[in-house]
Amino acid sequence: MKRLYISMNQTESRLYRGLPSLVSLAESLSAEVVAVFVVDRESLLKLERYRIFVSDEVAHLSESLSQEGEKRCQKLQKLCEERGIKMYAVVLEGEPLHDFLRYVDEDVCENKLIAVIRRGCGAMFRDIFDPLSRQILLETPYDVFVVGVQDHEGSH
Repeated sequence: MKRLYISMNQTESRLYRGLPSLVSLAESLSAEVVAVFVVDRESLLKLERYRIFVSDEVAHLSESLSQEGEKRCQKLQKLCEERGIKMYAVVLEGEPLHDFLRYVDEDVCENKLIAVIRRGCGAMFRDIFDPLSRQILLETPYDVFVVGVQDHEGSH
């Protein structure tokens, strides 16, 4: 079985606009979908370390971010259910890039594919991918599919 892994940490507005394309891709590949959201633990610790937030606030923010990840996954789950595609949702704590790639590496599926979303068009690599998507493209050993989303402000 093929699995299409999607980092739900991508830019929220682009992620939501790209979900239908991701589901269509999964359907055309006959792939299960694995949605992974990683709560950025290091950023939370920095907020506490530099006394921007106190421990209780960091714990509350961590819980809020976990809920945000679950909400993002639920939107994708609904679209997958409508198309009869099996989907798994995973919320982790750690570093978004490395823990996403570690999860993909450690999953038991043999046929692993990753999908990222690009925005509109641009002459520069950094203009069409958010920082996480760029890093996934540069660091993963797996095949990566890119789905497009046209930015409203960039459309002609």
